[in-house]
Amino acid sequence: MQKVATYVLTAIVPLIIILGVFNFLIFLNDSEVIDYVLTGKTIENTSLTEDELTHLEDVKSLVQIEKIILYALLTLAILLFFILKKKVFNPMYYGGIITVGAILILFLLVIFSFDFAFTIFHKTLFRNDLWLLPTGSKLLELFPKEYFVNFAKKLGLYSIIISLLLIIIGRFKR
Repeated sequence: MQKVATYVLTAIVPLIIILGVFNFLIFLNDSEVIDYVLTGKTIENTSLTEDELTHLEDVKSLVQIEKIILYALLTLAILLFFILKKKVFNPMYYGGIITVGAILILFLLVIFSFDFAFTIFHKTLFRNDLWLLPTGSKLLELFPKEYFVNFAKKLGLYSIIISLLLIIIGRFKR
């Protein structure tokens, strides 16, 4: 049982780190659109098109699903902590290493072609092409490419910092 718990916790640590940092970064944003995505609060700006509003509804749904997944993983991690007790440091160590590796791979992908990574991300997560906004779109003005590049950089940096802390803690407590 402990071996399975160790493997499961090792596998979910990277997901918890990345999804947790994602949530943290979203909550740092101060925007009417972000408020809508997070809380469903009405958008006062009526200059958004129907397609843009539909895309935001899709984003809102994905963020809600992401939160459910994060909370479920956190609950599972807490249960696994109780099962593993002092042996919890191995999954922290290896989970941190896996996270750093995954972030570095994603970082290389983003550096070499952010547009390719952005497209793969959207084609994977969205069931329609409403994310392909026309030039001059109000939503593109509110969230230009630079916004997403900076978001990705912060997501990677913060995830690596947390992972390195887990690696250090895990290494010295194992």
